[in-house]
Amino acid sequence: MQHNPFFRSRLATVALMVTLLACAIPAVAAPRAQQDRQPRSGSVDRELAETLERVLILRLKRTLELTTAQEETVVPLMRDLTRRRRERSRGRMEAMRTLTALARDTAADEDLLRDRLERHYDDQATALRNEAGVLDQIRAELTPRQEVRLLVFEERFRAEIRERLQDVRRQRERARPRTDRPAPGTSRDR
Repeated sequence: MQHNPFFRSRLATVALMVTLLACAIPAVAAPRAQQDRQPRSGSVDRELAETLERVLILRLKRTLELTTAQEETVVPLMRDLTRRRRERSRGRMEAMRTLTALARDTAADEDLLRDRLERHYDDQATALRNEAGVLDQIRAELTPRQEVRLLVFEERFRAEIRERLQDVRRQRERARPRTDRPAPGTSRDR
């Protein structure tokens, strides 16, 4: 059964929304509940990342209007790039947890802190160089028009994700009971 392009676009948008909501709810709740909850299994995060990647690839292929030959090369490279970016993000979060703990520990040696900082900066620089190499491979497969579309697509995709996450956060804030306000029908003066 074939669907028209509008239906496929709406389907991709719905899939993205479901993914974003599923990603956003744990991310929004994490700061408050992080101390009280057990570590979550990585399989949920992997599934969400894979779903988001599928949506990204689907929309990217359509936006760039890739030829069959380009698709065979560009799609695996895009998957590699998104994997590398996830790994860099995970590494950055782990390093920040370690650095934060060390900075709070007044007994921590300054040399140890300096060493961890240098390691963090080196790891991030290496990861960025590796990502740039993959991006260069992708660019080599694209026409200049497709490169421009790729740049615009990535910016819009990121902005859309940020906007959706902010919407979810605002909705959660509005739904959260306010403890600083008196309940209806009561007074603080009593």
